[in-house]
Amino acid sequence: MEAMPENWVIDKSGILIISVMLVQLTSVSDNEFMVTIDQQVKWVMDNINKFKDTYGETPRALVMLGHPMRRDNIRPFFDKLEPYFYDPGWLLKGDVLPGMDFPVLYFHGDGHNWEVDTRLQLYDELNWELFYDVMCDMGGKAPPITLEFRGSDDAPFVQERTDQFIIPDKNGEGIIRIDRRGGTYNEARVYEQRYPWPLTSTN
Repeated sequence: MEAMPENWVIDKSGILIISVMLVQLTSVSDNEFMVTIDQQVKWVMDNINKFKDTYGETPRALVMLGHPMRRDNIRPFFDKLEPYFYDPGWLLKGDVLPGMDFPVLYFHGDGHNWEVDTRLQLYDELNWELFYDVMCDMGGKAPPITLEFRGSDDAPFVQERTDQFIIPDKNGEGIIRIDRRGGTYNEARVYEQRYPWPLTSTN
């Protein structure tokens, strides 16, 4: 993105993973920041449309990586993005637009206390089905989280440990598995001994 060179996007297993720049510096006015929000909404939608043009269908899920929590100055980003997923309807929402019935996740660190927030799914909020706001732990509290994306031919994910959270697709079947990997960094080695990575040392 020319206006925001720090933005990036990749896709994995039909899932679009994209960064969004939603940090308002103290030197940036509210009007200037609204321009940034409009740019970020366009950036997200341009990449969804590019994905569709490339693969002939919309993503199976959208994962957005940002920093700030949904503060008042950030909320317009979600308010402006939601109409691309739903027809304007009576009161809050109409029918989901064709191909846009996939889960949307917003990951951020601001707040630094683990939470999977589904409040924007509520009728008196944005009434945005399949929207998840995921707040990550502070770095000293736990090892980095892991994300697993279900392949198109794989069985749906299920929860295997209490630190895991399953994100369902439009059919209610687990498409993303988030593992908080609870515990502190001092306990990370013990964790890896219990749940080792697939790679093994050649030493």
